[in-house]
Amino acid sequence: MNMLRTIEDLLGMDHLGMNDANSDPMVDVFTPEPDLAPYAAVLPGSLCEQPVDPALIPECQQASIPRTPWLRSLHDGQWWANATRDFNFRHPDDLDSAAFNRVLWRGVMGEKPYPGDSKKPSEAF
Repeated sequence: MNMLRTIEDLLGMDHLGMNDANSDPMVDVFTPEPDLAPYAAVLPGSLCEQPVDPALIPECQQASIPRTPWLRSLHDGQWWANATRDFNFRHPDDLDSAAFNRVLWRGVMGEKPYPGDSKKPSEAF
């Protein structure tokens, strides 16, 4: 609703309903002066270590590119291959994003419960 309220305010139009009229506009994300500083990309350090083949990422060979620290993966490549084998990555709209988010959560967070769930991830599959 906040985005709808902001769009309405920017366009100078009346609010469409009670919910957007009572929402706060997103004024905190805007500044009076633009920040024209160039964006400095940071390479995720995990892309330059196994199980990812660092040869697939040319930037991994350049020491001058800033990168995040590498964090040890909870699972090996075989685990990820098994956990994602039923997903169709060829067509983005065919991906079950809710199920994929749960696989990502389990792969990164381990047995920590998925947000909003009371049971452990191993009990959810």
